[in-house]
Amino acid sequence: MDLVFATAYGLFVQFGAPIVFLAALTESTLGLGMVFPGQQLIALGGAASAKGQGDTLYAVLAFAIAGTILGDVISYTAGRRFSDALYRSRFGPTLKVAASMMEGCARWLIPFYHFYSVTRSVGPAAAGALRIPLRVWLPLDIFGATLFNTVWVVAGYAFGAALLQDDGTLKESPVVRIGLIVVALAWFVVARQIFERRMREARAAEALAATLAPDTPPALQEQGRHDSITSR
Repeated sequence: MDLVFATAYGLFVQFGAPIVFLAALTESTLGLGMVFPGQQLIALGGAASAKGQGDTLYAVLAFAIAGTILGDVISYTAGRRFSDALYRSRFGPTLKVAASMMEGCARWLIPFYHFYSVTRSVGPAAAGALRIPLRVWLPLDIFGATLFNTVWVVAGYAFGAALLQDDGTLKESPVVRIGLIVVALAWFVVARQIFERRMREARAAEALAATLAPDTPPALQEQGRHDSITSR
């Protein structure tokens, strides 16, 4: 654990806030956030600024927001233009979960899909696949990206001020180390349960749609979802 913290901390000391931009961009670009620990690096950027290393808190926050928005725009564009191919790809099941959540909650889910690990990297693509208009989606996404990164950067700043030593390693406290492991495991379990429940709901909805309209072309089904969203 110390090696991970010290290595990431060293990157911020050497390169500053642009590392946060790259982390946010990578995590929010379609599919990459499921394997890349972008939010942890964003938080560590805040921690580094708390120790007087790298750039200021405001610079870290600005770079994080910019990276997230750019990645979201790339994902939204991909979802809008290549929705059929994405639904058939290995991202298809996760994309369907994000789309089913957005269909139920419509546009007001958009700012908050950043906070859920499953939908963070595919939520913008799902919005594009559902043909949510750019003029509706973009302001809400910017608000969500700002809110999400503010929470993580400020939390990282507080974490760095309270728990990190000057070399980027954790303070020697068994309580801190055990607590971090427990929190990480609890978050993993909760996120997995939510994802599995959404997968069951999406499959049930697909089965119902296939039963009611087995001959409906996919393009018309997509248009129906679009009409449902824009009518709200």
